[in-house]
Parts: sequence; structure tokens; C-alpha cells
Amino acid sequence: MPSTRWGTALAALLQERGWTQKQLASAAQLRPNTLTAIIRHGGETDTRTLRRLARVLDVDVAELLMTPEQRLILQTHRERTIERITASVLDQIRETVRELVRNELAKAGVSTDLTDTPEVAAPPQTLERSRTPEEPARADRERTDVRRER
Repeated sequence: MPSTRWGTALAALLQERGWTQKQLASAAQLRPNTLTAIIRHGGETDTRTLRRLARVLDVDVAELLMTPEQRLILQTHRERTIERITASVLDQIRETVRELVRNELAKAGVSTDLTDTPEVAAPPQTLERSRTPEEPARADRERTDVRRER
């Protein structure tokens, strides 16, 4: 069990990523037993080594010094930020698509005013299965084969 904040943080980050200590040590150019001493045994380390580990793990070195509760708060904040950004991007995409459709309809001379658009009934559902692009070609080949046999 890690006995330092950075040992606990490193162990958690390894678990999240599914990495082994050996993989992290190799990527950070550390000896595996040095990393084991840092993570498991609370070995002292310098900020240069912590920065190297943080860089490989793609986190800020400050995250290695946070308590588990602080890391949880940071993770929750990141997830909410990502959700807000995703929603904003999707809204922008929808509006851009609407504007593109309006422009194309206007170029085609079709009214883009929805108030004067007549109601259009939905096309009836058909039970016939749709053909794949290669099915017509296959049917043509079969007809040609039948003609050759005659």
C-alpha cells in the first residue's frame, strides 16, 4: 500500500490506464525498482522525477501531490467540463447544419419559411427489404449466366 500522496496517485493513475509499473518505469526512463520504491514503499524522490512521471502519464505534477478526495473533485470537474463542451459543440453543429440546409434550399428556390410549408404525409412503410448495392449487379450476372446456358 502506497504511503505517500504521490505513491497513491501514481498507483491510481496506473490502474486507470491499465499500465504496469514496469511500463511506466520504461516510459519515464527510470529503473523499475526506483519506481517501486516511490509507489509502494514511500521512497523519497525529487520534483524532477515526479515531473517526468507526470509528463509520461499526461497529468500536471500537482495531481501527484493531491489527496484522493482532491483528485476525485478534479476528475468530476473535468467530466462536467467535457459534458458542457460536448453539448456546446453539438448545438453549434446543429445550427450550422440548419443554416447550410436553409442556404441550399434558398439556392434551389425552395421557401425556407416553415409557416407556408404544407404538411407532407410520411411515405408508407414497405415490407420489401432494401437491396444492397451489389445485389442488382449479381442479378444481372445471373441473367447473363441463364442466357449463356440457353
